[in-house]
Amino acid sequence: MTSDEKFNLQNAGIIVGSIDDAAYAGADIQFRDTLSGSTYTITDANASEFSMWLPAGTYAVSAIGPSKAWLGTYSRPLTFSVSNGAINYIGDVSYGCVQQSPSLAWYGQRYCGIGSVPEQCTTAHPLTSMCVIDNQQQSVSAFKDNFSQFSDTPEMSALMN
Repeated sequence: MTSDEKFNLQNAGIIVGSIDDAAYAGADIQFRDTLSGSTYTITDANASEFSMWLPAGTYAVSAIGPSKAWLGTYSRPLTFSVSNGAINYIGDVSYGCVQQSPSLAWYGQRYCGIGSVPEQCTTAHPLTSMCVIDNQQQSVSAFKDNFSQFSDTPEMSALMN
């Protein structure tokens, strides 16, 4: 987790999660605030835990993958809510999930015109399904071991769905 001077436990929460597929290790993940449209990106997420500060609000996974070949939302996006002053566990993202998964979302290759902004990109076809696995105890414990300054910070489930 990087130090961000503008965020702290009074005005933001910490999200913790992981990507559960080695093929997507090193991927970037973009979160879009569903009210303001502001985007926040984790770069070089790996197959173990990732974390970052986010202000309180509801977010959608708007893009994921290597920065030059992001996958965008085809069906409804994975969403979650963040609370200030807490470690918000959002889950472990898994690829190629079965249809019965309650958190199933489809993502596909994004197509962007020359000079277009990310909001103008489209996703015409599904490429992979994604779902969320709950490993909160293991993931949050590992986060607190790595960042002992947050060992007393309350944790909560903000599992993506």
